[in-house]
Amino acid sequence: MSELALELKGVHKRYPVRAPESGAGEELLRGVELSVARGEFIAIEGQSGSGKSTLLHLLGGLDADYTGEVRVMGEELRALSDAARAALRNRAIGFVFQSFNLLPQLTALENVLLPEAFCTTKGGIPDARARAKEALEEVGLGGKSSSRPGELSGGERQRVALARALLAAPPLVLADEPTGNLDARTGQGVIELFQRLHARGTTLVIVTHEVRVSRAATRVLLLREGRLEAPRIDPLQTEGEGAR
Repeated sequence: MSELALELKGVHKRYPVRAPESGAGEELLRGVELSVARGEFIAIEGQSGSGKSTLLHLLGGLDADYTGEVRVMGEELRALSDAARAALRNRAIGFVFQSFNLLPQLTALENVLLPEAFCTTKGGIPDARARAKEALEEVGLGGKSSSRPGELSGGERQRVALARALLAAPPLVLADEPTGNLDARTGQGVIELFQRLHARGTTLVIVTHEVRVSRAATRVLLLREGRLEAPRIDPLQTEGEGAR
């Protein structure tokens, strides 16, 4: 078994421009290199539009339109069929989307249970309903299990999405601005949840603008001009400057 949870080699991602017949396009990712050991907690920072969400989609096997090599839990994604890639996502990856992606007609508990409907493992997710209730409790929404998304605040919807990502206890969690819609207190609770997951050995890759998330991570990377690099300014220093 590979000791790496994620590995990217020379990954390029290009978006078409207005005249796609010309073959030109905007190159958003330009030879990204990344190795993430199992159990690491990585925070990725970068300006809006720098490609952070795009990078997460590649890591999660949601976008196959790239060049280079992407390995997830030792599996080279290009070598997998669409069905095998979906099965890998279902068993190994918890994805927290910035837009929540909750179904409005379902309750919070039913939304958390959605991965069970797509589980290809024989027997499904063990004790899925009990685990869904525990996941809602862990994100502070135990009393909202029967509420539908339209009855929840933006922060509560974000936490339902987080609980759904944790249902199958995946070894890898990818999250896109998971504290962006939360107040300071609730956001701190989510960060502490990430720290508990990290302590259990879960690999975490979090796209964030929040200093508190970066401080909790074991490694911080900056996506700039299409490449990942160590930030020039320590996030602790950034917080100190912001406080002055």
